[in-house]
Amino acid sequence: MTTYTMNGHSHPTTQVQSEILMGMVGNQVAKLTRAQWQFRALPERFKCLESADPQIQLQTALNQIERLLHKNTQLLESVLLLSRALNDAHSLIDMNESISRLDRDKLKLSHDFQVCIKQLRSEEVSL
Repeated sequence: MTTYTMNGHSHPTTQVQSEILMGMVGNQVAKLTRAQWQFRALPERFKCLESADPQIQLQTALNQIERLLHKNTQLLESVLLLSRALNDAHSLIDMNESISRLDRDKLKLSHDFQVCIKQLRSEEVSL
């Protein structure tokens, strides 16, 4: 089985390469960051100053602050999810490396076992 990257390169699925995964995560973070700045290229405009009534100014300011806090909460949740995804990716990479190491060890043991069997058979024949 083969894994294909966005730029057309292919890699064996059993050998996940960390730079590919990190590049994909980095691209997603960059897209999210660019998207956030495209929506709001200008600084926040405080609408509370549009009214002459201090009570309305205060209420409008509080509403606007509440909306900004809600937006910030959503951004923090997104960052937390991205952080968890990155940690999961690191865990998968580490697990893949451990599995690859175990597979190599098994292959070596299998080879050593086959060599021992051949030696035993040759000794049996010579006896």
